[in-house]
Amino acid sequence: MNDVKRVTPYQSPIRLLLILGSSIFTIELSIMLLVFLLPPLSMWVGALADSVLLVVLIFPTLYFFVFRPLALHIAERERMEAELRKAHEQLETRIRERTVELEQINKELHTKIVEHKESENRLREAEVRYRTLFEQSPFGVVLLDPETTLPVEFNETAHRQLGYSRDEFSRMRISDYESSEEPAETERHVHVVLRDGEDDFETRHRTKQGGIRNVHVTTKAVSLSGRAHSTISFVTSPTTGKPRRRSSRQTPNSPIG
Repeated sequence: MNDVKRVTPYQSPIRLLLILGSSIFTIELSIMLLVFLLPPLSMWVGALADSVLLVVLIFPTLYFFVFRPLALHIAERERMEAELRKAHEQLETRIRERTVELEQINKELHTKIVEHKESENRLREAEVRYRTLFEQSPFGVVLLDPETTLPVEFNETAHRQLGYSRDEFSRMRISDYESSEEPAETERHVHVVLRDGEDDFETRHRTKQGGIRNVHVTTKAVSLSGRAHSTISFVTSPTTGKPRRRSSRQTPNSPIG
């Protein structure tokens, strides 16, 4: 029943016409009966009495069935229009506020993107600089995996000074070209470097042609790809002194080549 639309008299012309017609008919009939019951009146007095009574009696009908519902409808319509205007203004306010927020977010995002690109450019430039220094260093530089003692990365000087190609050197362990230490000693030496963080010593390397090179080695434990002490960096250069088989950091009980 709540879903049935309420129809007021003024919203239905036929209903309004029927109400007005029946009301005027009833009122006029009542007046005629009243005049008939009264003593005989002159024509002008009877017409005046009929008109006055008709106005007096029809006014409440027009008020309750036409003017009052129409006034209520107009008031309700104005109230709904006011609410719609208020809702529209609130919506526009929220849209403006949201637009401002989105513009601010876009500015911040643009700033972050620019900063990120600048950071990438600086990182790329730094990588190029360090790569250039690494590749063009006159000394051999090797990053080693301490578990396998295979090179992770190395520059051209590292393999050329021993006479090996890059592909050959990439598959060689330290013991393949280390001349002063046995493989077991080399393994212990690697663990000592991992423990102490760095070392500096002289040793001998065997070239591909079978020659022996006296070299000075500076090694340092580093962290790569989030793995603590996963690689060791060797910087080698020829030396004419006698090989120093022991690190200055080691005790007599730790054999180091």
